[in-house]
Amino acid sequence: MLGGAIRGWHLGGDSLQFSARQFAWMDLYSNPLNHFCQNLAIENKETCVDFPVIVTAIFGAFVVFGGVMGYVKAASKASLIAGSITGGLLLLSAFLIARGITAGAVLGIVVSLLLIGQFGPSLLKKFKIMPNLLVVVLGIITVGTLLFSFFK
Repeated sequence: MLGGAIRGWHLGGDSLQFSARQFAWMDLYSNPLNHFCQNLAIENKETCVDFPVIVTAIFGAFVVFGGVMGYVKAASKASLIAGSITGGLLLLSAFLIARGITAGAVLGIVVSLLLIGQFGPSLLKKFKIMPNLLVVVLGIITVGTLLFSFFK
C-alpha cells in the first residue's frame, strides 16, 4: 500500500481518491473554443494553446508587420496606423480566445472580415501577392478556423 501523493493523486488502499480541487483546472478548458486542446494542442504543463489562438496571433503579427513594412517602403502613415490597429485587435483577439472569452472569437472574425473586405477588391483589380493575396488567404483561414472552433 502506497501512502502520500503522486502528482496530486492520493493513493490509499486499493483505490485512487480524487478531490474536486484537483479537477478545477478542467473548467478552464470547458469553453467550446478550447476543444482543440484535446486533439491539436500544444500543451505545456498548465497551459494549453489551441489552434485558433495560434492562427489568429500569426495573422495579427503579419498585419502589424505589413503595416510597418508599408511605412518603411512607401512612407505610408496610413499603413502603419491601420496595420497597428487591426493587427493589435487580432492579437487582442488571440489573447481573449486563449483566456476562454468568446468575445475574442467574435472580434477576430469581425476584424478578419474587415481586412478581407479591404484587400479583396484590390486583389481582384490588380493581382498582387504582397500584401493583397496574403491578407485575403490568411483572413479566410482565420475566419474559417474561428468559425469552426466557435460552432463545434
